[in-house]
Amino acid sequence: MVPSPYYYRTKFDIFERPGVLTLNVPLTPLKGDNHGRLTLSAEVLEQVYQTAVSEGKRVRAVMVNNPVNPTGDVIGAEQLTELLNFAHRHKLHVLSNEIYGLSVHDPDVKFTSILELPHPDPERVHFTWGVSKDTGLSGYRCGFVHTRNPAVLQYLNGTLIYFRATGIIQHRLQEFFGDLDWVDRVFFQTMKQRIHARFNDMRTALETYGVHVHPGAGTMFIWADFTKFIPEQTFAGEQWLFHQFLKEKVFIVPGYDYSPDKPGWFRIVFTVDEAVYQEGKKHLITVLKRLQQV
Repeated sequence: MVPSPYYYRTKFDIFERPGVLTLNVPLTPLKGDNHGRLTLSAEVLEQVYQTAVSEGKRVRAVMVNNPVNPTGDVIGAEQLTELLNFAHRHKLHVLSNEIYGLSVHDPDVKFTSILELPHPDPERVHFTWGVSKDTGLSGYRCGFVHTRNPAVLQYLNGTLIYFRATGIIQHRLQEFFGDLDWVDRVFFQTMKQRIHARFNDMRTALETYGVHVHPGAGTMFIWADFTKFIPEQTFAGEQWLFHQFLKEKVFIVPGYDYSPDKPGWFRIVFTVDEAVYQEGKKHLITVLKRLQQV
């Protein structure tokens, strides 16, 4: 069970080798929020689960990306607690991928790691994180797993020798995280401020031309609705707009790959070098200006 929309590689990552299928669990509006943010609902989880069971499917786990890629939504402590209780009732594993957990840039949104919460079934809760996103060190190819499950630990201990990070990478990361005061107060604070400013700049530019920007609070993405610019409200129309951007040398990912609720959504990476960002924004706006005149 995977909250949707979700990172397009998710369904392939869990199918290509183990042959596991995904069940979409649509995110729903956050109650009491006036900004249009989305979250994970215990009611929807239960509905999807019961439907799957009635169809003879064997449900084994819930996989969450928090914050959500591509929307940037943050699943809060209350919803995570409901998820853990739901999983406990049905004896499901919970896989929490928090790869963007330190990139929550909206100062009004609090991020809670699943490791901070009480676990009614601790051996079925698994946490992953890595340095490729929050610290921009994708070339280090280094990730972390936290689990209390003996079988998973046995597997990891028996196989990590084949894909662990090199000694020099581990040493560099030890040096980097060794000064936690600097990491917390300087590095991540500065990073979040820069991401938030860039997010607002791109949002303002897009909204000037009538593009709805989802109020994401985390990640390095903008989830934007270009519905008014597609010739027909289909994924074929979305693909047509994708090629209009490509002709202008702008590559933004169409929403079809993320299992969205409708055509017209695109994911934009905005955390690039300043010169690249300004050039890309200029070309993106060029397409929107041209289409507005048609």
